Amino acid sequence: MAEVIGGRVRPHEKFGTAEILFPDGYWVDVVTARVEYYEYPAALPQVEQSSLKHDLYRRDFTINAMAVALNPGRFGELVDYFNGREDLQIGAIRVLHNLSFIEDPTRILRAIRFEQRYDMAVEPQTMRLIKEAVREKVIARLSTERMWGELKSILEESDPEHMLDRMSELGVWDYLFPEITFWEVQPVISEMPQALMILRNWGWAEPAEKWLPYFLAILHWTTQDTAHTICQRYFLGRRQTDKVLDTIAHWRAALKSLSATEDVPLSELTKIVQTLPREAYPLFLTLLEDKMAIRRFRLVMESVHRQKPSVNGKDIRGMGFKPGPMYRIALDALWRARLDGLISDRDEELAYVKAYLESRNAPKIEPKQPEAVAHREPP
Repeated sequence: MAEVIGGRVRPHEKFGTAEILFPDGYWVDVVTARVEYYEYPAALPQVEQSSLKHDLYRRDFTINAMAVALNPGRFGELVDYFNGREDLQIGAIRVLHNLSFIEDPTRILRAIRFEQRYDMAVEPQTMRLIKEAVREKVIARLSTERMWGELKSILEESDPEHMLDRMSELGVWDYLFPEITFWEVQPVISEMPQALMILRNWGWAEPAEKWLPYFLAILHWTTQDTAHTICQRYFLGRRQTDKVLDTIAHWRAALKSLSATEDVPLSELTKIVQTLPREAYPLFLTLLEDKMAIRRFRLVMESVHRQKPSVNGKDIRGMGFKPGPMYRIALDALWRARLDGLISDRDEELAYVKAYLESRNAPKIEPKQPEAVAHREPP
């Protein structure tokens, strides 16, 4: 196949797999028909070469245990040993054997994800096996890496709130977040999709880590110590952990300021809102209860994009001021003045920054001294 498409092969003989790398950067994974067995519950599978039927039998659900022949003589023929096509048509999530969830408890989370994503239903026998596995506490045997992998996949879904509801209903939530009572955060989680939609309409750019807004919503009621423990359990990086801790530290004060009855300068509101990471904005919007607070929040969001000054460090250097921390302080003061409507154009910006720095005796660039040139009398 690689010869036909002009690609190349990267083999992994130990695992019986290979990758075909296309010239345009895409690739196809190729695997030998395999069978898996588990040395103990929740262990990683051991793999041996086998037949296609055994290979399909190791899949999680019947709807994932189908294959299509690519051989020229049978091209397009469906291989369906376990009635996966029928289950797909009736919308049923069904395991292939009774020990499926015992062998791999992550299948419980995948069953929930597929059920809610595709508007299907876990069939009765499979549901009985899920509840039995939860009672046997098989999820507790999973490594945190595998648990986090499945949880992160759920939080990256377009509508994870229904999946989280289902996790709570089936008793799975307590294994993932034992420190957090689901009903305390459920109202916020249920409003997240609408909050995300509103923010997109306001011009908010969705973060690259799509799971993080929901993760913040789950943790926002906890203490910083508890949140830090959860972040460490799921191996979050320092930057992600800081965003969680900043949200917990500041959302109450920001909520109080935007909900205040007295007028607060826009620059002050912006300063308060920016104590939160932007991934926390969907959560924050769900917490705002009155229309005035929501209008203020929207005004802050729009002003941040609209009122950015045109003056920069190069302009300040051109005024003769020495580079240093005062640049940032002056530009921050300029931005606040723009937010409060005190400045409207570039000329006013330049004048404001110059007056600001002069009033604080900002150091200026020393003029270059002319170089001394030795003078010699001609002979």
